Amino acid sequence: EALEREARRIGIAPHVILLGERQDATAFLRSLDLYVSASRAEGLPFNLMEAMDAGLPILASSVKGQTDLLLEKEDSLYVPESMDAFCQKVKEIWDRKQLGAGSIFYPNLSRYRLSEVFFENMRIFEGWKTKWQDF
Repeated sequence: EALEREARRIGIAPHVILLGERQDATAFLRSLDLYVSASRAEGLPFNLMEAMDAGLPILASSVKGQTDLLLEKEDSLYVPESMDAFCQKVKEIWDRKQLGAGSIFYPNLSRYRLSEVFFENMRIFEGWKTKWQDF
């Protein structure tokens, strides 16, 4: 509701669709031209891994986690406090005409593929859960 109000307040509501939590995000990702992540903090950003897996061009704020994933694609990063830097990066991506799913290859994706890291993370979480149950 807060996001809908903000979209109306700044006049972009007719151009915004808020889908809520989805289990079928991959289908939506394949319909995008560009994936943007404006996070101010990240751990292991599964959202970026999904966008990388779809081969989407990504524009992400240069924060830990996102910088780790986009190591070989530093041209995909922008300083989060700079709207000018963000706009310049969008223009650069547009000018390269590398838009849409399958247009970008991420060399380090295999290291971070969801099928690999998800189960490793679950194993770690289960270990923590077991450890904390003893208290």
